[in-house]
Amino acid sequence: MKRISFATGSFHVAAVVYLLLGVISLMVPDFFFESYWTSGQIASLIVVMFLLVFLLEVLIHFLKQRRKGAWYTGLVVAIIFTPSIFIVLGILALIGLLSQETKKEFGIGNSKV
Repeated sequence: MKRISFATGSFHVAAVVYLLLGVISLMVPDFFFESYWTSGQIASLIVVMFLLVFLLEVLIHFLKQRRKGAWYTGLVVAIIFTPSIFIVLGILALIGLLSQETKKEFGIGNSKV
């Protein structure tokens, strides 16, 4: 089994969580937001959640294409996930991205100059 699937799977789970939060926020905005939030702020937050879903799916697409820039971006996202509520997803993504097999596939490290 390829270790990169740990990273792509973690990013898929995070995207699904963001998508569910966005959809639930659309359906029941008063449950998630206090009355002092304006409708513009709530709408902005929901748009940001859907944007995160889109960007995570773009990242997954480029990771599957073995783009070197996607590896670096995935590493940054996994590091950001690690000290958050997504700690398990961040650790799994780091395991997948930092494995020797994955780094070799992306041409990272051990290059001769």
